[in-house]
Amino acid sequence: MKTFFTSDLHLQSSQSPGIIDWAHRPFKSVEKHDAALIRGINERVKPDDILIHVGDFLNYGKNRGIETGRNKPDFYVSQIHAPIIFLEGNHDANNHVRVIGRTLTRKIGRYIVSVGHFPSYDSRWEQVETPTYTDGHLWFHIHLCGHVHDAWKFKFTPPVLNINVGTDVWNYRPVSEAELDAYITKTLMGKIERK
Repeated sequence: MKTFFTSDLHLQSSQSPGIIDWAHRPFKSVEKHDAALIRGINERVKPDDILIHVGDFLNYGKNRGIETGRNKPDFYVSQIHAPIIFLEGNHDANNHVRVIGRTLTRKIGRYIVSVGHFPSYDSRWEQVETPTYTDGHLWFHIHLCGHVHDAWKFKFTPPVLNINVGTDVWNYRPVSEAELDAYITKTLMGKIERK
């Protein structure tokens, strides 16, 4: 059994303006967008794996004055072959996704990380106490988040290293714990350019 992470699918977003425009996603329609994201999940996450979705699973009803789809979450959940653990994002309050809460703590390889939709510099971030790590110069906590779409893949906001698990920066597919472990290690060793 493996665990995967993703965030910010925004299924059934309106055509335009909507998530395809806002996050510069390469899909010609909402239907193709939704089908491609679900296919990407099912290609990676097997039925005996677990998918942790870190907020904003779908858009439902009016959001920022924009009319969106009316399918219930179960319509999409039933198309995904693995069980899903949902954390709450800012678009989940009105879409009836059954969330377990806003944050959790998880062991990723050699790291213990906090997981929640918002990055640490957002006023809605809920800090969870986790161990402190170092890259040899700075001491910080590691936090997996979404919310920022394609803005960045990681961001240091001392004392927190934010890692974006959003679909936009992982080729529209979930990221595995093993991939995150390797990515965090490379980031800490300075092998990934800081932005």
